[in-house]
Amino acid sequence: MDVKRIVLIYLMFASGQALAQTRSFVDTTNTWSIVSCLNFGGCSSLYSRFIGDTVVAGRTYNKLYTSPSPDMSWASLTALLREDTNHVVHAYQDPEEFVYYDMSLNVGDTFIASTHECPWEVAFTVQSIDTVVLLNGEPRRRWLLSGDWGYDAWIEGIGSIWGPFSFAVTYCTSDLYWTLNCFAQSDTLKWQVYPTCDHNTTAVNEPRMTPGTIASPNPFEDRLTIRTTDACIGASIKVRNTYGQVVHLAKADLTNGYELNATDWAPGLYFVTCDCGSQSQHVQMVIKE
Repeated sequence: MDVKRIVLIYLMFASGQALAQTRSFVDTTNTWSIVSCLNFGGCSSLYSRFIGDTVVAGRTYNKLYTSPSPDMSWASLTALLREDTNHVVHAYQDPEEFVYYDMSLNVGDTFIASTHECPWEVAFTVQSIDTVVLLNGEPRRRWLLSGDWGYDAWIEGIGSIWGPFSFAVTYCTSDLYWTLNCFAQSDTLKWQVYPTCDHNTTAVNEPRMTPGTIASPNPFEDRLTIRTTDACIGASIKVRNTYGQVVHLAKADLTNGYELNATDWAPGLYFVTCDCGSQSQHVQMVIKE
């Protein structure tokens, strides 16, 4: 084997190792911005990142902290997490460890959501695996999961679309909802849903998120019906895909619902926005099967 081939193999190996590292969920350079909303109320932003580590039962866990401030002041410990070579993320909750994410799942595999936040376990099945392109042009794998209690989508190295700590807890909460707004790695913004990463609303008439009240069915196939809990006349409806492209734009009276034809849409994740002007703004994520 000549020197050039040895060098090429080494560079390919090093590149693969570096890529695997940049797609790790447990990474101290990762920062998440999560929008937390009360049902029919205001929204505020939370920020999560890994700060320090600890050893429990011979295993090293990174500490995931969450704060209401982007500078991580007043941060509180959210979880103790570690990630193995297969990108399976384990969480420790005294006195045992459970799987937090499993990025090695295949289509048809079952994931058991188990966490100390809920008194029961719920099974989710991987419906499909595709690729999503981040803001910096980087492709990442995405897992679409569904179960009797709802649905979720995981993005490689980023986690749930509901936020890094929200999967496996949203199905047992009420009147409080989370959504992953922004994700940055090494200060490079790679994912964003709202216009700003610091999304906060407090007034009644300001934008708010109310998951589950806008688009149905969810997941859907060819038809999607949009309704709001408000009497919204002349609403501006916009649907974007994960590339940020607008796939549907319309003005409609949502009093009796608005049905749109999504036959030509590719399967995947979409963001539905209903803007009622000064009344309210609703945002929901939906999945096309």
